[in-house]
This record gives sequence, C-alpha cells and structure tokens, in this order.
Amino acid sequence: MSFETYFRTADPHIIYDCITKERINFSKSILVGDKVWIGQQSLILKGTTIGSGAIVGGHSVVSNKTIKSNSLYAGNPAKKIRENVFNALPRSTHNLDEDEEISTKIYDKGEDYVYENDENTISLKTLDNDLMNLKTVDYKIKYLEFNIVNNTSKNKFYQD
Repeated sequence: MSFETYFRTADPHIIYDCITKERINFSKSILVGDKVWIGQQSLILKGTTIGSGAIVGGHSVVSNKTIKSNSLYAGNPAKKIRENVFNALPRSTHNLDEDEEISTKIYDKGEDYVYENDENTISLKTLDNDLMNLKTVDYKIKYLEFNIVNNTSKNKFYQD
C-alpha cells in the first residue's frame, strides 16, 4: 500500500429509510488478496473485494465493488482500466537511472504475480462468509490456520 490509504468497513453515521424506518447502511467486510497494490490516498469502502495481484490507482474511491485478480481499477468512482496486469512489488522507478529504467521493459519473473483459480484457491467472499458463520474464535482460528496459514500456494486467493 502507498501512503494515506484508508479502509472503512462502516459508515460513521447510521442512515434509515424514511418510509420503513429501517437502517440501510450496515457494516460490511473489505477483502484483499495477496500482492495487491493500492495507490496513494485511495479510499476503500465497505463491501469491497480486491483479488490477488490487483492494482488500485492513486486517489481512487472503491465502494462495494469486486475487483478481479490481476486487474487495474482507478478513479472516483473506481472503474476497470485494464485486465491481465501485475505490479512486481516492491519494484518502483523512484531511484532508477536511464539504463535501469530501460532494463525494466520485460520482467522475467512475471509468473510469480499472475494468479489463477486452482485446487488450492479459496474465494475471498467464501472466506468471509465462512468466518461470519463460525460461532467461536477457536473455530475461526482453526479455519484460518487450515485455509490460510497452511496454504502455501501462490493461488491461495483468487477473485473472478
């Protein structure tokens, strides 16, 4: 993540429907996969899922949206700019001279950053739903150990 990025799983003020008097703005999870880049001063709001290898451009606002793995979203509101991209973290151009800049034209370890749905994958939304349905902290910890900690696959999380 870049600096001054914000994540908000809830609205600070409760809002009600004028006719039914029912609350309409309940809290929701924010789910983020592996090796995601979120640009400077972005705001990620409740209900957002960001798949592994995705990129959110600087100053973007993402609200209640699903960002597919290896895709680029940017803007306010954030919109899909491109699919099939990756950011080779922690590489950046901040301190590169001209020759070093040219050497970044092709990244020979790119497969390390391309995510696929395979037998080791768990959907971020399934993960969140499963955790919400487990009753005790002990069950949640065991679930996380089994599905996250012990899962050493690169394709641990994938989002369609």
